[in-house]
Amino acid sequence: MMAAEKIERKEVTREERRQFENYLKMYFTQYTNNEGQRFSKLEGMINCQKAKIDEMPAISGTDYSSKGIGSGGKGLDIVDKFQIDRSRAKRRYRKLKYIKMILDSYLVMLDQKDYKILKMFYNEEKKYTVRDIALVVSYSEDYVKERKRIKLDWLIEKTELMV
Repeated sequence: MMAAEKIERKEVTREERRQFENYLKMYFTQYTNNEGQRFSKLEGMINCQKAKIDEMPAISGTDYSSKGIGSGGKGLDIVDKFQIDRSRAKRRYRKLKYIKMILDSYLVMLDQKDYKILKMFYNEEKKYTVRDIALVVSYSEDYVKERKRIKLDWLIEKTELMV
């Protein structure tokens, strides 16, 4: 219960709101690939990150084979660099997947009417900005109930913690 009370009192900073707006924009920006499959920009980023991880060499930390006699330990530095790059890529991949999962669950929680309004507010042809969406989601009590606003604050807090 204390966690919920903490979330209710939390003030959302401008940077947190901007970060959430960017994720929301990526969620609603749709592309079509060569096979005709539709996907969001966020899904595209997740797939690119996964491909990047798959291309990276998986070198274990105990592999000292590249460290020859008299090399001054330079071989181990190369192994460490590969491990650091791979772990950063994995961390970013997990973060993006987690954000997509939270956005999916958040949008499911919205009523059908609210979801249509939200989607309408992010429409390339109508030139609504992402800030308009954020205003609808976070401020308008007509469309978003109090518990949904609390959920939004929780989402912003979680994404901020993962950076």
